[in-house]
Amino acid sequence: MTTLISTHGGTPPANSRQPSQSRRKHAFTLVEMLVALAISLLLMAAVVSVFANVSGSVANRRSSIEMISQLRHVRNLLQADLAAATCPMIPSQRPEWGHGYLEIIEGPRCDFDPSLWLIDENDDGLPDFSIAGETIDLAASLLPSSDLAQLPGSNSVQPGAVTDGGALGDADDTLMLTVRNDQSPYRGRIPANVVENPPQAPTFLPSPPRAFSEWESVEYSSSIAEIAWFAFENPVESPEFATGEFGEPGMRSIHRRVLLVAPSLDYSFAIPNVNGGTDASGPGVVRVLRNNVEVTEVDEALAALIAFQELYDLSVHLEWRPEWERWAIVANSLRDLTKRENRFEHFGYVGAALPQRFPFAAVSSGAGYSGTTGARYVYDAELVSGNNGTPFSAIAPGGDVAGFAATGDPVAPASVDPTLTPVRPFVEVRPSDAQFATARAVTNRSGVVVGMTTGLAPLGGARRGEDVVMTDVLAFDLKVLDTQAPVVASINVLDGPQQADFPGVVLEPGDRGWGDAVRTGGWRQNGSPVGQAVTVASRGAYVDLGYATLHDSFMRRNGGVAVWGLTAGSDRLLSLIGDSEYALRSELRSGMRMGANLTDPLVFDQYRVYDTWSTHYENNGIDEDGRYGVDQGTNGLDDLVLYTNDAGVGTEAFAIGPDDSGEKETSPPYDTRLRAMQVKVRAYELDSRQIREVTVRQGYVPR
Repeated sequence: MTTLISTHGGTPPANSRQPSQSRRKHAFTLVEMLVALAISLLLMAAVVSVFANVSGSVANRRSSIEMISQLRHVRNLLQADLAAATCPMIPSQRPEWGHGYLEIIEGPRCDFDPSLWLIDENDDGLPDFSIAGETIDLAASLLPSSDLAQLPGSNSVQPGAVTDGGALGDADDTLMLTVRNDQSPYRGRIPANVVENPPQAPTFLPSPPRAFSEWESVEYSSSIAEIAWFAFENPVESPEFATGEFGEPGMRSIHRRVLLVAPSLDYSFAIPNVNGGTDASGPGVVRVLRNNVEVTEVDEALAALIAFQELYDLSVHLEWRPEWERWAIVANSLRDLTKRENRFEHFGYVGAALPQRFPFAAVSSGAGYSGTTGARYVYDAELVSGNNGTPFSAIAPGGDVAGFAATGDPVAPASVDPTLTPVRPFVEVRPSDAQFATARAVTNRSGVVVGMTTGLAPLGGARRGEDVVMTDVLAFDLKVLDTQAPVVASINVLDGPQQADFPGVVLEPGDRGWGDAVRTGGWRQNGSPVGQAVTVASRGAYVDLGYATLHDSFMRRNGGVAVWGLTAGSDRLLSLIGDSEYALRSELRSGMRMGANLTDPLVFDQYRVYDTWSTHYENNGIDEDGRYGVDQGTNGLDDLVLYTNDAGVGTEAFAIGPDDSGEKETSPPYDTRLRAMQVKVRAYELDSRQIREVTVRQGYVPR
């Protein structure tokens, strides 16, 4: 049987093999590849952007958290120190009570006039002040700005400026006080080989003792300390001599210097006396200068004192010991610290061969200086060979001692021994007036002097940065509670077609516009009055010391007319401040301000001071005020003295009774109880551009 297989149509058998067409393979074209690549890049960019944003957000959050943590640390330290104050806040204190002291130094700057480097008095939009031709470059500065776009003293800022520096605040205040903490003693460096209250006869160190440059240090603790809080403004440095150790020009760092109070320290130095024998130095004497420093060489002795406190954390003062015919550096007790002349940096700045000068100001702008007034460095002779430095002219007209590399040469004098690390020297200035500026050298990590300041100087040399508690600070502002300070309010009247009235703001002393309000009866805009009906809304505020003269100083720079230290309109001001305790500083006898005589307008030092003071000036055998003889307030006589009015002007001589209050030689600058104080710290985080502020307040109940 034959099977027929059709060759047309149908399905071939499974095992049949036929030639087949090649399967066509599909490939991407160049255009498709480019499109895919573009899409991939876009996706990758989106992912990278997301990660970058997340990373930036995390970094900013971390920076913010770190700044907040630093602010919290500063706040806690401040709160602890203010709460641990040893001294009742009632002037004047007797040294024998052993209470120590508290001192607040209010600088000339304020929130609406924050820095010497920003002042523009000629209204050209450019800062006026410069050192060696260097000014703050507002077109490249990282300082945060305000929304006013104007510099202090003017109504403008330079074209192209990215900031007016207006977020800066008051940062030239200083707080100094004695504290006690028995639970957590204060720690610091002291010279080695110290025996406290030795139970046996002292073992003398080699005589003469080792050179000061060979001394070593050990850590020590004390439950009592002298503490100084201050802010230091980063300088505008010359690019040619920039140190690289300071931050953004105009920004500030906060410093806290802790000096142990340990009067019982006993080094047991063997000191040859004038009778040919040998004396034990005894407790409290921590250094004895060599006998080639004479009693008249006060500058050399002050240089040694500064060097000691740069290297060691002890509260000390300087004494001339006639039995040894040598200068000695002696550890302070709380009794010693009641007296201004024994406190940290209260040297009574003078030149060579002159005694230290009352009132022993810690910070003063001085008077009578010119741009050509020179200064010289005096180094500790046991640390630096070649004691007298080269002239350093950095004193600007008006008494401002500020800036770095004023001569274009921040290098230390050639006579300095390069094998030793020089410490901060004593700066001697020669003024044409009796009121000295507290010029201080500032040194870098190598111990080289790079500039000067009138405020407290930070630690330098190998210890640079040890006293820093926070950097990138905008404000460090101290205020005191004045229960009678006027808080003013107004109804503003707008010029223009609407002629609408609207409620004005309430202003406290220290706010911009407060001075205008109390003088003119209204607000001022671009120099023209636009408001009226100022009233005292309430009384009581935290204020700067001498806040009336602080506003007046700012107004006077901006065209006000000076009348007895106050501008025109002072009658209204005086009527509003009434019994305010801190509005003016009327005590001439404190020595914190001075005039040519009692009938002339007074010369106000730019710095104002609250001090718990000391009564020993009335019986120390020294004529501090240069009037009526020595200690006339305690001589038992009814002295005829010239009493003064509130402006400090002598009116008429009276004999009221023996040793009345008018016969005192001295008086605290503010003879009033300190009820409470406030400290504000404002900081800036450069990366995230965030500003944070903390406020510390401490009340004091009389004890």
